[in-house]
Amino acid sequence: MAFSIKNDEADELLRELVGITGESLTAAVINSLSERLERERMGRESKLGRIQRAAERFRALPVLNDVGVDDVLQWDENGLPI
Repeated sequence: MAFSIKNDEADELLRELVGITGESLTAAVINSLSERLERERMGRESKLGRIQRAAERFRALPVLNDVGVDDVLQWDENGLPI
């Protein structure tokens, strides 16, 4: 499948990378995309892990009282707060 870069900055960056690494244009694109995907995947997994750990800490908190939300906020018959 053909791939064409029609952006001067992208072309310049790719050629600079190829000049530094000595790899082919195709290899540079594949390696760059693979590395970026790996970083993105790790970032998402890291965020998900932090959220899961926070949820676990929240679930582990003691219940300080058993009064329900409706009792605290006191809703009227239309579902509006009193």
